Amino acid sequence: MYVDFESVKINYEFLRPESTNLPYIILLHGFTGSLQDWDQFEKFFPKDFNLVGIDLIGHGKSDSPYDLRYYSTESIIRQIKKVKEAITGKKVFLLGYSMGGRAALNYALSIPYDIEGLILESATAGITNPALKFERERTDRNLAEFILSNPIEKFVDDWMSKEIFQTQKNLPHSILNEIRNRKLDCNKTGIANSLLGFSAGVMNPVFDKLSELRIPVQLICGELDNKFVDINHHMHKLIPNSKLSVIKNAGHNVHLEETKQYADVVYSFVGSF
Repeated sequence: MYVDFESVKINYEFLRPESTNLPYIILLHGFTGSLQDWDQFEKFFPKDFNLVGIDLIGHGKSDSPYDLRYYSTESIIRQIKKVKEAITGKKVFLLGYSMGGRAALNYALSIPYDIEGLILESATAGITNPALKFERERTDRNLAEFILSNPIEKFVDDWMSKEIFQTQKNLPHSILNEIRNRKLDCNKTGIANSLLGFSAGVMNPVFDKLSELRIPVQLICGELDNKFVDINHHMHKLIPNSKLSVIKNAGHNVHLEETKQYADVVYSFVGSF
């Protein structure tokens, strides 16, 4: 299914048959991902919630426009809002992983009380140090140029070999091959523009706004992902009504590496409402 947003299409799908009397969880994937990344999570998650995946702009079956304005934080927030309005659910939670987590966090800050609760997996509120932010933006700009000037296979293999994803090497080869094949379907313009418009180096940091969140927030990270464990402990201290769950034996992509533990934490959170 698609919503039309300022002449571009944003794809969203129900991961299971919709039941309008049940609450909804909107799922936002990470960089180079798609809503298909939540298929394993859906299998482990109880059936008393609707699960709605969105292909973020430049990813999956959503359009990959050349115009960078579609990839800005503000535009992505409005794209998510458009999908939320399309599903018309009265009780909606928002869950985001990594890049999708940054999108979900900015949504919750920009449209207060529009959702029941927020789940952030391996997410950050941005980069506050100006020098580090400048360096990250430069690195991401170079990566965008690399993506556009090289075969997609070269980028995907380099990306999957990054240290942050090394904990995934213990996954079955069939799963790793499936992940790789999905990433090979990425639109190079779409993912390059996602870096140029919404990388952690480009996004305005929002650590100073976390205290404004009044909805319940569940933070999730993997114990083997040291950088994001530190970030999430810091965010937990700043968000008034927040819980932090550090998942054993998991790295950055918790919902892939420890799906059952992850699903249990999410269900415990959303099931308490």
